[in-house]
Amino acid sequence: MNKNTQRPHDTGQLMSRNNIGILLLHTEESVYTRFNLYTKYFGNTLVFAQAIEKVSTNALLHAWDVIFVDVNLYNDECIEMINLLKESFPLIKVILLGDSLTQQDRIQYITMGANMILSNYIIKEEFGFITQCLYNNIKYNQPSEHPADCVMFDLITNELSLVGTSVYVEISPQEVAILKLFMLNPLQRLETWQMLDCIGSLDNPRGRKNLEVFVSRLRKKLAPLSPYVNPIQPIRNYGYSLNLHIKIKHYV
Repeated sequence: MNKNTQRPHDTGQLMSRNNIGILLLHTEESVYTRFNLYTKYFGNTLVFAQAIEKVSTNALLHAWDVIFVDVNLYNDECIEMINLLKESFPLIKVILLGDSLTQQDRIQYITMGANMILSNYIIKEEFGFITQCLYNNIKYNQPSEHPADCVMFDLITNELSLVGTSVYVEISPQEVAILKLFMLNPLQRLETWQMLDCIGSLDNPRGRKNLEVFVSRLRKKLAPLSPYVNPIQPIRNYGYSLNLHIKIKHYV
């Protein structure tokens, strides 16, 4: 690896775009095929390489946001390349893809620099959700003037907790689905039909009434996490907006 290659320096401007730059390093063509469909669906950019030496110099000049790496390729050479990228873009997130890993393997990979470990068979919705949330964490990774306003979302336990306090709430799978949809939208807004579809009431004559009840219950549940602001705000002739600053809790 040529360490003298001229690289751009991240001044914060490169992370201001909506398009998410994704680098996939994987031995399996089938994984690339699926991820390529996912990235096109969400309007992002994907570059694929089956070996470290096949990552071109031009690719190293790109402002990557998230790197997905096959655990079989996560060796010293790969870590060296990632560290090289982080010299220019220190907020890059690294997600390892692997199955049948032991707890010891996972701990080792995390200590080696990975941010998260996921299955090779991640579905489109989870791919989009996690990628967008990691990107948001990169883009808005500034010290908060009010850190207690930040809500941490645990994807394993389906719990939301208010950072710096003991306040937390548990939410149902349907409520999780709604929050994920909100978080996938850069403005955290959803149209009425999207929410109706998510709760299974799109074709129900009482759909809007069911949605009002659902939103009311969810708003009441989220209220302890947002004591000063309405957590779910109606938008006239459009739908609703989510007014919570939510971050994903890293897990393995």
